Amino acid sequence: MSRATVRKREWTSGGKKRTAWVVDYNDAIGKRRQKSFELKKDADAYRNHVVQEVANGLHTPERMTATVEAVAEEHIRTLEDRHRNGARVSRGYLARERSMIRRDIIGVVGPIKLIDLRHIHVQQVIDFVEKRGVRPRTIYEVTNTFKTIVDLAVRREYVRRNVVRDVMKERGTPAYEPVRTFSKENVAALLKAADGKLVPTASWAWSRRIRLGVYLAAFCGLRWGEIFGLTLDHVDLENGILRIRHSMDHHNNLKSPKTAAGVRDVPFPQPVRTVIEDWLEEYYLPNERNLLMTGRGAASNCVRLWNGNWHRLLANAGLAAKSGEKSLHFHALRHFAASMMVNHNIPITDVARMLGHAHYDMTLKVYAHPLLDTAQQSVAVENMASQIIVSGTVIPTGRSAVQRYKHRPDNIVLATKRQQELPNRLKTLREQHQLR
Repeated sequence: MSRATVRKREWTSGGKKRTAWVVDYNDAIGKRRQKSFELKKDADAYRNHVVQEVANGLHTPERMTATVEAVAEEHIRTLEDRHRNGARVSRGYLARERSMIRRDIIGVVGPIKLIDLRHIHVQQVIDFVEKRGVRPRTIYEVTNTFKTIVDLAVRREYVRRNVVRDVMKERGTPAYEPVRTFSKENVAALLKAADGKLVPTASWAWSRRIRLGVYLAAFCGLRWGEIFGLTLDHVDLENGILRIRHSMDHHNNLKSPKTAAGVRDVPFPQPVRTVIEDWLEEYYLPNERNLLMTGRGAASNCVRLWNGNWHRLLANAGLAAKSGEKSLHFHALRHFAASMMVNHNIPITDVARMLGHAHYDMTLKVYAHPLLDTAQQSVAVENMASQIIVSGTVIPTGRSAVQRYKHRPDNIVLATKRQQELPNRLKTLREQHQLR
């Protein structure tokens, strides 16, 4: 057990007598430390606190700590270095992180020393973000960035414990908000609309480019950035393979895919081959970066122009958002592709690899959506049962009233009536249960 003492110190400064209460103690490596207080009760409280911290290996001397702001700015500089080195930090991500850190973290608890950081300070950041009326997922992202900053402080040995991690563990991870996705009928309507012009005055190149993007997302599950980052040398028409090696950010810069798992080879079917060949023969425009999606009259990769044409396509397909309804996002086609892959019995591990997910639970929790209605689910279950029941197995079947009571003919009429009334009896039982 570490020993600590409280002593009174008296001295004269400027002709006045002054007094302080000093806590003397040895830290975890045996080095002598001191801290002064005006009041003895504060010194006694600190003495008890520091003895416990040293005993548990959690104490860091105050002079060795930095402020939240200092470490947060160090984290920003790390992101800037990674961006310059092309290490999967895009210009857009860097701008968002820098703005969020300085507004939501430094702006709230920046001057706080890390050694003084407590749960209440983390809650202050959460409360500040909540006041803006943002989604729970956004609050989680801010808190997670705060945790990353304090993790950096722990690695630098500015502090020994990450209190943000404790708060996040208590709060838990918010559920992913359900994505409004496409049905098979929706996608069929979208593909049909994509065969025509977006508007009568639009160029065919713009219309054909958005058609190509829709096919790559709906059939192959590619992200928007991966579609615009495709280069001709990574499109293997002979073997029907797309080699995903780059992604385009919203500032028209090529970068590495979102994660290491994003580097992958994705097969494509004949319909995608057809639209790629049509694009290359009629509209493709050779360019310095060899990008597939650059075409005559459609050289710009501007997000605003793409989004405008996407909403026109939705309207042409009869899929424009109604009043009070969220618009279908282009990324929802990736969710549709994942659901179709799962529905067509592609193993979930392979689906995750084709989508570029490092963990297949992400594919299941976020991207896989039900595609069958109740009747189709019933047919699927029957087909599944027919494959499980092997030849020679006795399949249980329902018995008629005649079969059940053939040894008691006088009960056949009554039993038949009861069988006919069974659905109504079940309905009555359900209603009685709901009234309880």
